[in-house]
Amino acid sequence: LVQLGVLVYVAGAARAALAALGAGFGGGLGDRTGEVRVRITREVRWRAVPYARQRVIPANPNTPAQQQTRNAFSWLNNFWKLSSSDAQAPWDAYAAGQPLTGRNALISKNNAALRTAAEITDMVFSPGALGGLPVAAASATVTTSDISIAVTAPALPTGWTIVQAVGILIKQQDPQTDSDYSSSTVVDAATPFVLDFPSTPSGDYVWAVWFKFLKPTGQYAYSPSYNGVATVA
Repeated sequence: LVQLGVLVYVAGAARAALAALGAGFGGGLGDRTGEVRVRITREVRWRAVPYARQRVIPANPNTPAQQQTRNAFSWLNNFWKLSSSDAQAPWDAYAAGQPLTGRNALISKNNAALRTAAEITDMVFSPGALGGLPVAAASATVTTSDISIAVTAPALPTGWTIVQAVGILIKQQDPQTDSDYSSSTVVDAATPFVLDFPSTPSGDYVWAVWFKFLKPTGQYAYSPSYNGVATVA
């Protein structure tokens, strides 16, 4: 019998086997009236079932692939920290009822693609949640330093309404080397849906749009993000 976090006493035929186990774990081991005492110092769980494993020094070769993964993870984590509640809402809705958070979901959906990408054009800004319908169409117009994105809604099922269109704008960048994590988020609750980003500094940008819906059940649903790029001269 092994029970984590306490002293466990086993007598009889299991004594020799458990002694060998205890020696491998580097925990406290000794005799007490013909019994073996083993203090397990490494607690691990697999699918909520506790078990014991030998203490080892984790391998960390720091390969180029590992560095790419860590860089993308760090970039996504910092993007999340600086993003607005409207930008985070689709991820929180997607993660609800699952053993993860909205932040975890964002990183999980994007890390594999961004770890080898030199830009964020195809980043998923909304995963879609609770059956949210996709954006029918969207296009950006640049006038001097203003970016306006016209968004076309899909046909709605009976009882559905559109709460708002949501748009996000962020500087185009390499998630391996750049660190401009800040983004701008705007919403429009009335048709025609136009999302304006005025007085935008010159540069290349990635934009993404989606809809927030109200379903007859009272739940909010979200479109998958629809992405594009724009350049301000």
